[in-house]
Amino acid sequence: MTQYNNNLKLLLITGVVVVLLFLLTYTGLNKPTALISTTNVENQSKFDVFDFLKKSSQSDTLIISMLEKLEKDSTNSQLIEKLIQSSKEKNIETVNAFVLFLKGKSTSNIETLQQSADKFLNLSTQDSNIASQLFYSNYGKKACDLILKIQTKNLAALTRKASFLIYIDNETMGGVQLLKEVEKIDSNYIEAQHLLMLLAIQSQQFEKAEKRLKKLISLQPENSFYKELLIKIETQQLK
Repeated sequence: MTQYNNNLKLLLITGVVVVLLFLLTYTGLNKPTALISTTNVENQSKFDVFDFLKKSSQSDTLIISMLEKLEKDSTNSQLIEKLIQSSKEKNIETVNAFVLFLKGKSTSNIETLQQSADKFLNLSTQDSNIASQLFYSNYGKKACDLILKIQTKNLAALTRKASFLIYIDNETMGGVQLLKEVEKIDSNYIEAQHLLMLLAIQSQQFEKAEKRLKKLISLQPENSFYKELLIKIETQQLK
């Protein structure tokens, strides 16, 4: 699998974890830390989803009008398609992620659900508001769960759900368990190895991190980031 030549697949997760790596490792943390404090997701029941979406619509009257109609009929496939197109053209990512989720849910389309989960993960790294974070994580995980109902061993969905658990929900052990599950299915799956490597560094398990880095380099020999990071570990620059 030569994912170096398919950067779109790894761009999202790499961007998230690289930033987290340097924020967490170089500030001296010894364990993975969530981007937000743990808050019960049940509080989302008090969260007005459509009000949030309208506030995220950059005051676009057309988008807001369509959202108001969607709120009354969230199964309107034609309206969902129009919102997908309009929000994409206007770069209103929160709305786009949500309507992609609705489309994926209604059609059981794995690719659409994966696009939604990816967008929610990306959005969760750009917004420091706790309620927003919970919204993104909640719907991102829902998208992953819908995929896993269709394909129980979908590696991308398992890995993406693990990312939400570890970096948004502060449920590190649950996330690691999913990554280990991915590793059992395919030990060469780069995204899972990438996350496990970073977690090893964050917890200062440098021997494990070194082992995973060497595996990543064997899978992706042209990746200079992995090579540079391995040198830092071998020369104890991260210790």
